[in-house]
Amino acid sequence: MASDPAAVQGSQSGTGRAANRTFVVLSTTDYDAPQFGSRQQIARRLAARGHRVLFVEVPRAVHSFWTAPDAARSAIRRAGRLREIAPRLLAWTPPFVLPLYYNRVTNALNQRWLARGIRRALATLSWQPDIVWTYWPNSAYLVRALGARISVYHCIDDFVAALGAGRHPFQRPAVLEELERELMAQVDAVAVRSAPLAERAASHAKQIWKLPGGVDTKVFDPSFRFAPPEAIARLPRPRIGWVGTLDDRVDTELLARCAEALPNASFIMVGPVKSHRTRIDGLQARPNVHLLSACKPDEVPAHLAALDVGILPYASGAYPRALSTVKLHEMLAMGLAIVSTALPYVESEAARFGDRSTAPDVCRPSDSIRGPAIACDAASFVSAIESWRLRPPTAAERSRWRARAAECSWGAQVTEIERLIELLIEGAGSPEGSTGEPPPAEPEPAFVR
Repeated sequence: MASDPAAVQGSQSGTGRAANRTFVVLSTTDYDAPQFGSRQQIARRLAARGHRVLFVEVPRAVHSFWTAPDAARSAIRRAGRLREIAPRLLAWTPPFVLPLYYNRVTNALNQRWLARGIRRALATLSWQPDIVWTYWPNSAYLVRALGARISVYHCIDDFVAALGAGRHPFQRPAVLEELERELMAQVDAVAVRSAPLAERAASHAKQIWKLPGGVDTKVFDPSFRFAPPEAIARLPRPRIGWVGTLDDRVDTELLARCAEALPNASFIMVGPVKSHRTRIDGLQARPNVHLLSACKPDEVPAHLAALDVGILPYASGAYPRALSTVKLHEMLAMGLAIVSTALPYVESEAARFGDRSTAPDVCRPSDSIRGPAIACDAASFVSAIESWRLRPPTAAERSRWRARAAECSWGAQVTEIERLIELLIEGAGSPEGSTGEPPPAEPEPAFVR
């Protein structure tokens, strides 16, 4: 951690336009959170290509000591401080804010409090933001206050539906919907991950960019000889599972019924369990269900390599329906057979490989290249798992899946983000200090925490 501002600034280097594009990323997670997803992946690649990135971590309030106690304690220690993650990439932890984030009064107070802190962090670095890249649906005031030339709202979840599902008690979805609409109308572009999110933004956004979930194909590479994690190696095959958070987005009842129908299979769930959002009694009652603790991000490929079938057992409802899960592309990159519930995004990806059967409950892959199997209930989910077990993926299928994952790599996404932002900047007029030169081509960064 760099505590001396001069030391932090001294590590910033770069030439040409790369040194002049400064991003402020307003993230809905901490940089070192167990779920190393799109927010961190995009930020670190922008920095590796020469851009400067201030990664603002998720604001927390007193209730975080109940919902995420470890993260809350960490936020208390780091509050108001900068820390260097990599050259040109710094994380800033906000001080605690008022609870009830999506209330108009508390949100107005919080946004002003956060704007003051972020401006102070930028002043410490002598940075002037060119682009605000926000994941916060309630950040319209803050985006204006930071005074960047370009602003983009990266909408990766249906926050309004999540609020309606009871994720944030005592807060009204209608208020959040109004706050998000204000943001969508204000920013220069809204980047979305799925068709349902694009539909929600269509009547408000100036531009809509479609950025799918991504993957680091250099990390998720089945050609590596991964040693199976000890906790999985001792379990009998077939091994069915996933790596991710177990919460209200996951259909735990479906999982329990599948485990009951396949008593000789090992169902393996690797990741944190948010017990305040879901019930896992039915899973704990099954002897062939194994709930393993979260692994480090760079250990995820080894866990997937140890499975025979990867599953995406998301629940039905408006909130899961909008998901564009990165787990899909991670499994495709690893050449892992996949069974999923009927998420629109997964269905669209499955259609790239196989044809949908006339049966309404199962997507039956074509005879050439099969893709993710889609199931709408426990019976069809079990049937799809059994189908993959009896007829495992061919080498040609694994190769095609990996090729599709490469098309959605984080590197490809950042290249597209850079291109789209430059078009916006050209339309708005080049910011002061820009040279107009393209950023230097650099290799993908090594996987770091």
